[in-house]
Amino acid sequence: MTGHLDTAASFDRIVVIFNPQSTGDGPQLAEELRTDLTERLPRIRASNLLVWGERDEDTPLWMAKRMEELIPDVGLVVLEGAGHYSYADSPGQFRAVARRFLIEQPREAAKQ
Repeated sequence: MTGHLDTAASFDRIVVIFNPQSTGDGPQLAEELRTDLTERLPRIRASNLLVWGERDEDTPLWMAKRMEELIPDVGLVVLEGAGHYSYADSPGQFRAVARRFLIEQPREAAKQ
């Protein structure tokens, strides 16, 4: 099917990029997904924006709030009524939030 994103396959490729020894499948992938990286969050130096679905049951909102506490330069936007795939559940809201973070804020900062 043209234009269809195979989320599982895409995620496997992301795992392989971050861990070159990963095969991106089977038990090794499952183990990598269970790895707790919480202690690494305070070391993130890039500005980040967490966009979360209010009704996300796969990665509940408490996880986003914990990340917000631990990552130094981070913002959290919660999309009302959205689930785990908040960008798909609320595409208009997501687009507006992403545009503000990626385009408008840097322009405003450059003018100062």
